[in-house]
Amino acid sequence: MTAFMVERTNEIINVDKSLVKPVDSILTSTVSFIKGISLQEDRLISIIDIEKLLLSIKDIDFIRNQMDQLLSV
Repeated sequence: MTAFMVERTNEIINVDKSLVKPVDSILTSTVSFIKGISLQEDRLISIIDIEKLLLSIKDIDFIRNQMDQLLSV
């Protein structure tokens, strides 16, 4: 189980799974944490895989730390 705490939110909505469309393969090759999209009234809603998002942030932190270590030598 993954927990995610936010400081505030403007709105929470429910999106029916049948209204979620897969994202284009071009987008998923660069942004792997987006699971799908849904058009709701006049808004485009991104469905995000929180676990993949957190892993991508950890990967960025790992790369940044590695680069800092290499540059400090």
